[in-house]
Amino acid sequence: MKISIGESYPNHLKPIAWLTKKVEGVEYSHCFISWKDNIGLRWVAEARGSGLQIISNVEFKQENNIINIYEYECDEEQYKKAMTYVWQESHKEYSKRQIAGLLWMRLANRFARALCWEKRFQNPFRDGPYSQICCEFAINTLTTAMGIEIPGDVENYGLIETRRLNEKYGLKLEQAIIDRINGK
Repeated sequence: MKISIGESYPNHLKPIAWLTKKVEGVEYSHCFISWKDNIGLRWVAEARGSGLQIISNVEFKQENNIINIYEYECDEEQYKKAMTYVWQESHKEYSKRQIAGLLWMRLANRFARALCWEKRFQNPFRDGPYSQICCEFAINTLTTAMGIEIPGDVENYGLIETRRLNEKYGLKLEQAIIDRINGK
């Protein structure tokens, strides 16, 4: 069994997605969870502006370009833990405040580095399990299922930290597979 964490950006211009890519300095603006069910259908779970949702892979690909996918092998118990977490979290709110806090954190830390300060700022708008952003949802699903320990507070994790975690623990799919997924 496999669970995947993917990176994507929208097919059409969305100002927040564009700003996210610029601030984070990466070519994507979103993370999502993907898996195949027991009859072979692929599903996507994501935290987005309208909240946490579960949609078909076909619907997701109509709106997004996939940049990377990292696969995680899991046994049946880990898979059940992941799916239980996804279902329990679905329809929770998206944390727009947390996004604003990450933006503030990134900019404040750039300023601090420019001034050679040792202090590093944290996200001031953390709210625990009440709402999530895409990175937090992906990492929480992964850590719940696989028992992976992450350093620090997950609410300080943005796209950069999520990619580092995926590069460390996941298996990145080849570009040819990503191109096929995107219909190229």
